[in-house]
Amino acid sequence: MGGDEFVILAQETSEHGREAIFDRLESVLQVLNEKVDSPHKLSLSVGVARFDPQNPVSLGELLSVADREMFERKHVRVFRVQDPGDRPS
Repeated sequence: MGGDEFVILAQETSEHGREAIFDRLESVLQVLNEKVDSPHKLSLSVGVARFDPQNPVSLGELLSVADREMFERKHVRVFRVQDPGDRPS
Protein backbone atom coordinates (compact mmCIF):
# COMPACT_ATOMS: atom_id res chain seq x y z
CA MET A 1 0.00 0.00 0.00
CA GLY A 2 1.34 3.38 -1.02
CA GLY A 3 1.15 6.77 0.64
CA ASP A 4 -2.24 7.81 -0.72
CA GLU A 5 -3.83 4.39 -1.02
CA PHE A 6 -6.07 2.62 1.40
CA VAL A 7 -8.15 -0.53 1.54
CA ILE A 8 -11.73 -1.00 2.57
CA LEU A 9 -12.78 -4.51 3.47
CA ALA A 10 -16.55 -4.64 3.21
CA GLN A 11 -18.99 -7.44 3.52
CA GLU A 12 -21.59 -7.14 0.80
CA THR A 13 -23.60 -9.64 -1.14
CA SER A 14 -24.53 -7.96 -4.42
CA GLU A 15 -23.53 -5.46 -7.06
CA HIS A 16 -25.98 -3.07 -5.40
CA GLY A 17 -23.90 -3.26 -2.19
CA ARG A 18 -20.77 -2.36 -4.12
CA GLU A 19 -22.47 0.62 -5.75
CA ALA A 20 -23.87 1.78 -2.40
CA ILE A 21 -20.34 1.86 -0.98
CA PHE A 22 -19.06 3.83 -4.01
CA ASP A 23 -21.98 6.26 -3.73
CA ARG A 24 -21.34 6.91 -0.03
CA LEU A 25 -17.64 7.56 -0.60
CA GLU A 26 -18.30 9.88 -3.55
CA SER A 27 -21.02 11.74 -1.64
CA VAL A 28 -18.80 12.42 1.37
CA LEU A 29 -15.95 13.53 -0.89
CA GLN A 30 -18.24 15.90 -2.80
CA VAL A 31 -19.44 17.49 0.46
CA LEU A 32 -15.86 17.94 1.61
CA ASN A 33 -14.83 19.51 -1.71
CA GLU A 34 -17.76 21.93 -1.51
CA LYS A 35 -16.84 23.00 2.04
CA VAL A 36 -13.14 23.61 1.37
CA ASP A 37 -12.22 26.79 -0.48
CA SER A 38 -9.41 25.49 -2.66
CA PRO A 39 -8.71 25.30 -6.38
CA HIS A 40 -7.57 21.72 -5.77
CA LYS A 41 -10.31 19.15 -5.35
CA LEU A 42 -9.97 15.66 -3.97
CA SER A 43 -10.93 12.76 -6.18
CA LEU A 44 -11.33 9.05 -5.70
CA SER A 45 -10.11 6.14 -7.78
CA VAL A 46 -11.48 2.76 -6.87
CA GLY A 47 -10.61 -0.81 -7.71
CA VAL A 48 -12.61 -3.75 -6.46
CA ALA A 49 -11.85 -7.40 -5.97
CA ARG A 50 -14.35 -9.89 -4.60
CA PHE A 51 -13.35 -12.87 -2.52
CA ASP A 52 -15.03 -16.06 -3.69
CA PRO A 53 -14.89 -18.73 -0.98
CA GLN A 54 -15.47 -21.38 -3.65
CA ASN A 55 -12.25 -20.27 -5.41
CA PRO A 56 -10.09 -18.75 -2.67
CA VAL A 57 -7.04 -16.63 -3.47
CA SER A 58 -4.58 -14.82 -1.24
CA LEU A 59 -5.06 -11.29 0.05
CA GLY A 60 -2.10 -10.23 -2.11
CA GLU A 61 -3.84 -11.54 -5.22
CA LEU A 62 -7.06 -9.72 -4.30
CA LEU A 63 -5.12 -6.47 -3.82
CA SER A 64 -3.42 -6.94 -7.20
CA VAL A 65 -6.78 -7.41 -8.92
CA ALA A 66 -8.21 -4.29 -7.24
CA ASP A 67 -5.07 -2.30 -8.06
CA ARG A 68 -5.26 -3.22 -11.76
CA GLU A 69 -8.94 -2.24 -11.89
CA MET A 70 -8.18 1.08 -10.18
CA PHE A 71 -5.50 1.96 -12.73
CA GLU A 72 -7.79 0.97 -15.62
CA ARG A 73 -10.51 3.27 -14.24
CA LYS A 74 -7.98 6.11 -13.81
CA HIS A 75 -6.81 5.65 -17.40
CA VAL A 76 -10.38 5.82 -18.72
CA ARG A 77 -11.15 8.89 -16.58
CA VAL A 78 -8.03 10.74 -17.78
CA PHE A 79 -8.86 10.14 -21.44
CA ARG A 80 -12.52 11.02 -20.87
CA VAL A 81 -11.68 14.49 -19.48
CA GLN A 82 -8.94 15.33 -21.96
CA ASP A 83 -9.70 17.28 -25.11
CA PRO A 84 -10.01 14.73 -27.95
CA GLY A 85 -7.32 16.64 -29.86
CA ASP A 86 -4.88 16.04 -26.98
CA ARG A 87 -5.25 12.25 -27.00
CA PRO A 88 -2.34 10.22 -28.29
CA SER A 89 -3.04 8.47 -31.62
